[in-house]
Amino acid sequence: NDKKAENAPGVAADLAVLAELSARRGKPEDSYWYWRRAFDSALAANRVALVRMSLAALRDGAPAAGRENEVAAWTGLLASLDAAKP
Repeated sequence: NDKKAENAPGVAADLAVLAELSARRGKPEDSYWYWRRAFDSALAANRVALVRMSLAALRDGAPAAGRENEVAAWTGLLASLDAAKP
């Protein structure tokens, strides 16, 4: 379990890279799901900057991935996170 916790931040960052690469290759659905997994991993690892980046990417990428109905939810989560900033 210690090893899993130690690697969690790296996993989130790797998923973000895969998301960006997928977007550049014209695969918005793959990009969306990599960002979704990056968000979950970053949240679990308490990496606030990567959580914020993932939320913005999910909000911006949802329409291209055919998930227009999720834009408001990602926007709301991002606004809540920004409002909680000290």
